[in-house]
Amino acid sequence: MATKHKIVVNPSVPHARAIIEKVTCGGLPEESTTTVYKGRRNTLVDINCSDGAIDNSTGMHINVKAFRIPPFPNDFVYRSFRHSKAQRSYNHALELLRQGFHTPLPLGYSECRQGIRTFGKHGLWPRLTRSYYFCEQLPLANFRNWEQRPDIDRLLPAFGAEIARIHRAGIWFRDFSPGNIMAKETAGGSYEFYYVDLNRMEFNVTDRRKLMQMFKSITFNDEWLDKLASEYALAAGTDREKTVAMAIKAAHDYRKGHQRKENFKHLIGK
Repeated sequence: MATKHKIVVNPSVPHARAIIEKVTCGGLPEESTTTVYKGRRNTLVDINCSDGAIDNSTGMHINVKAFRIPPFPNDFVYRSFRHSKAQRSYNHALELLRQGFHTPLPLGYSECRQGIRTFGKHGLWPRLTRSYYFCEQLPLANFRNWEQRPDIDRLLPAFGAEIARIHRAGIWFRDFSPGNIMAKETAGGSYEFYYVDLNRMEFNVTDRRKLMQMFKSITFNDEWLDKLASEYALAAGTDREKTVAMAIKAAHDYRKGHQRKENFKHLIGK
């Protein structure tokens, strides 16, 4: 089987090429690597490039998201008809930054493609195997249990205003959940919000019902959902009661759908 590597490096951080090439060609290194998350669909690791064991030219911790090998037929679809999740993550990160939103600095992405060698350097039926997204690892905690934070009185209106700003920009995060959000309080007392897990996003969205789906899994507490949607309505200039109703409906529909899926898995013994 012939294997080809596609490597794209952010022009603003060319020194990240060494670690991107190392991971792409050799897989995730064991040395100086901490597993942040390991699931069925992807693995997230933090590579310490500041201790000299890997590559001290970056002087930073690098977050690597290793996507699983897509099952058939997605392995061919991603290679020939759609951008890979790694490429979408990188492109979306650049677009977020261009529009003034925050996400860890994107360093690049890479893909491993495999096909039966036929002639020259080309392959027959090329398919995507491994793909990786590389970005800076930030020393910030995710947004889980945000309702219990001691600064919630100041955080809540800031978060509601941030979601309104996202919607004004026409951005739809399909995975807008606390695990994919980080918040940092600035010296002036305001907040900066950072977003990760970016492969499932859409830009230039004007459908309000679609945008309101971002409230579906931000919290499982309806009281806090009411408070957040109220702050959002105030910042967005929308009717509070209608906005809260849309947010709660999105959350309830999501929970019902999730429960049906879990019941089905239990039924088939998965």
